[in-house]
Amino acid sequence: MKLPRHFRRARPNSTKIAGFTMVEMVASLAILGVLAAVTAPVLSGGIRNYFQAVEMTKEDGSARLALERMLRDLRWIKSTADLSTMTSSQITFVDAGGNTVSFIYDGTAKTLSRQQGGNTNVLADNVTSLTLSYLATDGQSTAAVASQVLYVTVQMTISTSGNQPYSAQYVGSVRLYSA
Repeated sequence: MKLPRHFRRARPNSTKIAGFTMVEMVASLAILGVLAAVTAPVLSGGIRNYFQAVEMTKEDGSARLALERMLRDLRWIKSTADLSTMTSSQITFVDAGGNTVSFIYDGTAKTLSRQQGGNTNVLADNVTSLTLSYLATDGQSTAAVASQVLYVTVQMTISTSGNQPYSAQYVGSVRLYSA
């Protein structure tokens, strides 16, 4: 008696089973390992450079913003009589609105801060140096007293540490409004 078709066992058309041999698998894994060993340092170097560029961009933006803030505030000095502190790392003055404003460099913390009305705001981190120069009314010599100041020059250096250290210097000058 012949069984109906749906009860019959399906037979493979061929006795050969398709697949990879062990030698082929080991050879392909060896090739893949060599490719990974060659490309891994290139990729890791690219990733490291990306993060370094992100850090440099952040520090650069912070330093530029701090310098612009200082110069903008210095332009609001009404008179040289409003300058109360004039050192190479700190300046204190009274602006046109009658507010006492100070810019202070802390070499230990490597920060540049702005103080006004009891509030202190850190403008920039990783500041390795800040030099404030005060030029006299002739524009050449250094002013000895506040009444002689015509220009204030700010020189700031920021530096980052890590695998690839980065350092940049920023310079800006402002002619006092009253002069």
